[in-house]
Amino acid sequence: MRTTFISITLAGAATTITALGMLHASTPAHAYNLNNARSGSSTTMYLDPAVQGAMPSHYTALHNAAAKLNANPSNMRFSLVNDNDAVVANNNGESEVAFTSNNTKLCGSLACAWSWSSGGTLVESDVYFDIDYDWTTTDAKADSVAYTGSGYRPLLNTALHEFSHALGLGHEGDVFNVLGNAWNVVSTNGASTESVISEDVSNGLIAHYGQRPSVNEDLSLYHWEWSANINGYSRHARTPITGPSGAALSSAPESNPSLNEPAYYVSSGQTLEVTQTAENRGTTQLVTIKWYLSTNSTITTSDTVLATSALNKGRNGPFTWTRSLSLPGGLVAGTRYWVGAIIDSEGVLAEQNEINNAMYVAEVVIQ
Repeated sequence: MRTTFISITLAGAATTITALGMLHASTPAHAYNLNNARSGSSTTMYLDPAVQGAMPSHYTALHNAAAKLNANPSNMRFSLVNDNDAVVANNNGESEVAFTSNNTKLCGSLACAWSWSSGGTLVESDVYFDIDYDWTTTDAKADSVAYTGSGYRPLLNTALHEFSHALGLGHEGDVFNVLGNAWNVVSTNGASTESVISEDVSNGLIAHYGQRPSVNEDLSLYHWEWSANINGYSRHARTPITGPSGAALSSAPESNPSLNEPAYYVSSGQTLEVTQTAENRGTTQLVTIKWYLSTNSTITTSDTVLATSALNKGRNGPFTWTRSLSLPGGLVAGTRYWVGAIIDSEGVLAEQNEINNAMYVAEVVIQ
C-alpha cells in the first residue's frame, strides 16, 4: 500500500589506484512537484502526546525524521513538538501528527497527509500513521522490507515523505526520491541503513522558500536507483554489477539467504561495470570517489582500492552512473567479496552526516 496526500483548498587494504577519471554529474530538469507553500520560515507540527509514553521507539523515529528534514538547505525550518492537549482533529487550526486505525484518515493506506490552504497558502497539514502496522523503527537492514520479505517499512522514511507534504511538496515519480516509494531510499553499509531527505526534496524546498545563506554540506551514495514512474510514484531498484558492455553475470548464492540481495559469480582479474547513485544536498563540490573490494559488506578506506574518479556534483538531481573497474588478479576461487564505494573518500568536505558516504553495491563470489 502506498502513502497518500490529500489537499483541500478552503474557500476564501591496498591503496593502489588502478583507474582515474573525471565524472561530471548531468543536470536534469528539476523533478520536484510543488503544492501550495506555507507562509513564513518555520513550521511546527504537534504530535499526539500519548505517543511518547505508549510508543517510545515510534516517538524517537518521528523526531529523527523531523531533525533530518530540518537540516534542509532552504530557509524553512521544521520542528515536531508534543501537543498541549489530547485532541487531534482535521482542520482545527493546528498541524498535527498522530497514529490511528481510522481508515478514512489514513486514506486507505499506511499513512496520509491532509492539507488545507487558504488564498493559495498552506495553512494546516495533519499527518496520520497506521497504529496497527508493525513499523520498523531501527536502522537495521534486516528489519526493513527493502532487504527482507519479513521486514516492514521504516517509519522514519515514511515520516520524511509525509512531513515533506506538510511543507508543500507533492508526490514525485521521475527521479530517485523519498516522495515516491520511500522505504528503499537508504544509504546502506554493512548491516545498517541511513536515511536523509532527498536531493530533489531539497531543491523543491528551495524553490518554495529560497536557499539559506549558509548551507549544510551533505553527500551520499546508494546502491538504489530510479526504475519506474507508477501512478506518480517513483519506484526504485538495486543498482547492478555487470560484465563489460552490460553483460549479465551469473547469480551466486548469497552469504545471507534471508536477505533479498544480489550476489554474482566473477573471475579473478575480471573487468566489471558497477552502477551507483550519488546525491548532494549542499553546494556544488568536486570530490574524490573510490571503489573498493572488501572481505565484508562494510566498505572502509582500509579496503582494497579498485578505481578512483573525481566527481563534480551539484545539487541538480540524483546522479546514477556506471563505472568500469578491474578486479585484482590472484583472487582465490570460492572466496566472497563485496564491491562498494566511498564518496569524498579523502574526507576533505566537512558534512553534517558522514555515515552515508560509504556503501556496498553487491556481493561477488570468485569462480
